[in-house]
Amino acid sequence: MMSPTTSRAGSRIDAHQHFWRYSPGEHGWIDDRMALLRRDFLPADLEPAIRAAGMDGVISVQSRQKIEETLWLLEFAHRHDYIRGVVGWAPLADPDLPDLLGPLAANRRLKGLRHILQGEPDEHYMLREDFGAGIRALGEFGLVYDILILERQLPQTIEFVDRHPRQVFVVDHLAKPRVREGLLSPWRENISKLARRPNVYCKVSGLATEADWSSWTAAQLRPYLDTVLDAFGPGRLMFGSDWPVCLLAASYHRWNEVVREYASALSASEQERLLGGTATEVYRLEDSGAAMRFGSVLRLKPEAVERYKEYHAAVWPEVQDMIRKCNIRNYSIYFKDWYLFGYYEYTGSDHERDMAKMAADPKTGEWWSIMSPMQEPLASRKPGEWWAEMEEFFHMD
Repeated sequence: MMSPTTSRAGSRIDAHQHFWRYSPGEHGWIDDRMALLRRDFLPADLEPAIRAAGMDGVISVQSRQKIEETLWLLEFAHRHDYIRGVVGWAPLADPDLPDLLGPLAANRRLKGLRHILQGEPDEHYMLREDFGAGIRALGEFGLVYDILILERQLPQTIEFVDRHPRQVFVVDHLAKPRVREGLLSPWRENISKLARRPNVYCKVSGLATEADWSSWTAAQLRPYLDTVLDAFGPGRLMFGSDWPVCLLAASYHRWNEVVREYASALSASEQERLLGGTATEVYRLEDSGAAMRFGSVLRLKPEAVERYKEYHAAVWPEVQDMIRKCNIRNYSIYFKDWYLFGYYEYTGSDHERDMAKMAADPKTGEWWSIMSPMQEPLASRKPGEWWAEMEEFFHMD
């Protein structure tokens, strides 16, 4: 067994912020009231604020519905270690989505996708069959779906979530309750009903901008925070700044202060969940850290060499897909003097679980049933053991 995955436990994570290069044509939602947002907001602008707030990392979320922006955010994540993950955009209603997702999901920093449902003229857009097919495809790649809606869309959102019980969902901005008007109902009843679905999480973000930007108070926000705390519990809540949009109503420091003050009544473990643990778990941020490396060896029967080569020249696509879904990367097999030397990197958080998932896959099982008779374990192996793990003497990134 090789070096362990770097742990992110206890990290402070901002689960929701944006970057953009301002363009009037592409950011038409930034109206005259939001003039201070009419400029570029880039990683160098955010980093001082998160460092001052004691944040360890952030999740960058799309603001434009373009693949190009998803790739742009992923490039930022590659260049800036504090950007732990990206919630991007892809055309979920496109029948070619699975082909598009493969290359995107190969980037370990892509954690999820989002569509701006709150801006769709058809408020039941999420219930369309083509959109639903796209949501079903996300699960095959282990991607989260962020739900961006207005509070009036909660009833159809409940139906939408019920159609996808295996998909992990995260509600952005508490589903935007009508704080400015001081209304709790029917938002309170609907968000509580949605929270009964255990596959749904919620971001404590964007709340101040739903209030009066210049006169809101922490006391005014408390009933909304109490509602989601009661409904989801701290184990399914995560802090988000919504920077730079939050600047309309509060500085980064101010919003962070409000949430931390609210959370101070919770236990230490509950605070850890809200302020970073939930986001780390849901978006699998540990997958973005150092990989576990595995090397192993066994013997190939001499009479099987050519057949083994032929099969591995074109590994079944279903098997390759399963390998990727089980968080295995850089998988290589070398052959010398009748021995097979294997190497792979594991980028997930539960190696045993993913190996069990692979073993349970029928197509992978069929592949193994063909491969096993061609191979034989080392003499030093116990009965039933095949690949022998190799000890790592040296590694350099």
